[in-house]
Amino acid sequence: MFIGREMEIRQLRALRRDVEPRIAVLYGRRRVGKTELIHEAFKNETALFFEGLEGQGKQSQILNFLFQLKQQVPDLEMSNKIRDWPAALMLLVPILKNRPAVIVLDELQWMASQRSELIVNLKMVWDQYISKISGVSLILCGSIASFMIDQVVKSKALYGRVEVVIGLTPFNLSEASQMLTSHGEMEVLESLLLLGGIPLYLKLVRNHPSIYLGINELAFRPNGFFVTEFDRIFLSHFGKKDHYAKIVNALHRNSYGLFREEISKICKIELSGHLSKELEDLELAGFIKSHVPIDKQQTSKIKKYILTDPYLRFYLTMIQPSIRQMGTEKADLFLQITQTPQFFSFLGQAFELFCQNNSFLISKILGFQGINYTAGPYFRKDLKSSGTQIDLLFDRQDNVVTLCEIKYSRNPIGKEVISEVEKKVEILSSVFSKKKTIQKVLIVKDRVTKDLDQAHYFYKIIRCEDLFNGIS
Repeated sequence: MFIGREMEIRQLRALRRDVEPRIAVLYGRRRVGKTELIHEAFKNETALFFEGLEGQGKQSQILNFLFQLKQQVPDLEMSNKIRDWPAALMLLVPILKNRPAVIVLDELQWMASQRSELIVNLKMVWDQYISKISGVSLILCGSIASFMIDQVVKSKALYGRVEVVIGLTPFNLSEASQMLTSHGEMEVLESLLLLGGIPLYLKLVRNHPSIYLGINELAFRPNGFFVTEFDRIFLSHFGKKDHYAKIVNALHRNSYGLFREEISKICKIELSGHLSKELEDLELAGFIKSHVPIDKQQTSKIKKYILTDPYLRFYLTMIQPSIRQMGTEKADLFLQITQTPQFFSFLGQAFELFCQNNSFLISKILGFQGINYTAGPYFRKDLKSSGTQIDLLFDRQDNVVTLCEIKYSRNPIGKEVISEVEKKVEILSSVFSKKKTIQKVLIVKDRVTKDLDQAHYFYKIIRCEDLFNGIS
């Protein structure tokens, strides 16, 4: 059974409702399920699939295209002198005239060697020949979002020709629950906190007796999948450019984020347009996220960058420091780690990021999802984060500010949290000059103490079970 992505499947299938040729662009990070989505959408259609080769030059890509075409159309006669993209793409024309099909160019950034030449050639062949054949659709798919957006969606060559653009994101809580049906709610949630909603990652762990046992086997054994996945991600997305890994490592060491100037100083990267582009690439890939102060316009140049990808955070915090111990007598290394304070601290920060990324779900639980709002962590650039960081804040158009304190602990949360929140209320009162009502919300793993519950300090205490109820 194909899980989730119903809306995206409908978008792609809509291309086939008309005989007029159409183009769609699909992008998303590695392992997010792009190719599987295309196969599901067009499983009853005639399709020609082509996949680019990672890290190869133009001539290798053309030869690979011709090889794949020959495998799918065995009786096709082609010259062994084809050396350019127009000649290679023109081979599709007589095939499509005889039998219109869906053309899929997968990992387009590799096929194009991350240059615009193929896109320009494709535009010419499409405009002059393929677009004149009824019943043809073209799907351009890639795993490097920056290339797909800048060189394809926004390119002058394909301007006005792309009708559907889909940015495929990792599974949300609802989709992860559908995939991990044999696991309980807390296992589903912690799989997202540790690995993120990447479909392949969830598939790999779901057939183990528990998520922890699956991670122990796949992430804490020599050459385990999650041990080597980190390097695969960076090589496939960014090649051998070390600036990206430097930025990710710097953000990992500063879990509440860094400003652009701080990243430049720590990583020894010149404060220039190149750094801005590298930060944009990482954000488009879904590895990091930028926030502006919630009391500033979204166009503000004051941005704090946070490492948000769950797997990257888990790898750098837990897997990488344990590599030397793998393969020793400590066969259940991860199971031992799960009993440490460091692990629960990690889960706490991961849960904060999860709540920030699921702000709409929280607004739905609180009943104001229909009101316009901005949401995110609260911070000030002129003050240290430790003194002003608020986990999640909703600045609502109905003159209410919802302050969310987030705690993920193995022990029940007690009344001591009230004094923590009161300090943050004071900060917000000065920022908003008492013009807005401050609504206090506590989000916890499961339990709070009886005296906290009876204090009625918080407007609402949201437990993890409420998050699952909210998606049903």
